[in-house]
Amino acid sequence: KFKTSAVEYIRMLGMVPKVIASSNHLGNNDMKNLTSKRTLDSKMRVKNDIFEPWEEDIDHQVRVMYTPLIGDEKRDIVEYTSFG
Repeated sequence: KFKTSAVEYIRMLGMVPKVIASSNHLGNNDMKNLTSKRTLDSKMRVKNDIFEPWEEDIDHQVRVMYTPLIGDEKRDIVEYTSFG
C-alpha cells in the first residue's frame, strides 16, 4: 500500500530507509474489536511485519489509538527517516 510504495520510491532515489514511525487513529468498530489482547496482537503483527521480507534494517514502529470522535474516518500519520 502507500507505506511500501513510499519506501520503494525512497529506495529508487538511492536513499536507505532507516526509520518508519506510524500513528494510526481509529474511531470505529475496528478499534473496539482490538480491545482483546489476542486480536490486538494479531493486528499489530500484520502492521509491523510489512517490511520484514525486505531483509533490511528498518526500524518500523506502529502505534494505534482509539479516538471515538473521528468515527469511521481513519487517520494515519507516518514519518520516514532515510540516509542518502
